Amino acid sequence: MRLSIRLVCLLLAALLPANPVRADDLGAAVARINNSAGAFCSGILLTRRIALTAAHCVFNPRVNRWLPAEAIHVLLGFDRGAYAFHTVATAYRTDPLYDPSRPIETLARDWALLELKTKAPPTIALPQLADEPAAGEALMSLGFARDRPYRLGRSDACARLPRAPLGLIATDCRAPHGFSGGPLTARTTGALVGITVAGEETGRSGLAVPVSAWRAVLDEMSRLARTSEDLRRP
Repeated sequence: MRLSIRLVCLLLAALLPANPVRADDLGAAVARINNSAGAFCSGILLTRRIALTAAHCVFNPRVNRWLPAEAIHVLLGFDRGAYAFHTVATAYRTDPLYDPSRPIETLARDWALLELKTKAPPTIALPQLADEPAAGEALMSLGFARDRPYRLGRSDACARLPRAPLGLIATDCRAPHGFSGGPLTARTTGALVGITVAGEETGRSGLAVPVSAWRAVLDEMSRLARTSEDLRRP
């Protein structure tokens, strides 16, 4: 009997994700994205070398140009001016179909994957990636709001709405200015389901780009990063 119970426990351990990251634990992986144009957005660390934000956060509308990678600063653990980790981007990838001159029409392509100059510390818990949430599923959005830029904010009493523009997730999560690029997570598991890219003027609801929009590019960048590190090893 004891053997049977132990076998069941081992099988459950194999099926369940190891140390799943809860939504409340994601704070350390949420980035404040600063740039040389004087603006800021939010973002999320995906791997030790790759972070994610919104594409419109790496575009300078004043001069109608994409920002150089080194002008994009990634800060983790940001709180009232202090931070636990800082690095800059060395390169970034955006969806070739995203058009900053037509941001509304190409909103479902509004993402940017940043390659980081310095690896983030292994003590920071990384989010798991998940499929799109079902209508009504409990969600949480996190980010640095323009009206409270020095502290990480969150909206956790919200859910997915049943209707959304094609390729986007509509929620009643708070999405104020500054939350762009910040994570949208499943409240029960902490899994990342998308990033906030827009909100209504009141900031009381938002639109998010799902994981499926950029996951293939993330996988490709991760493979290239691993190959590059292998080549550098003696």
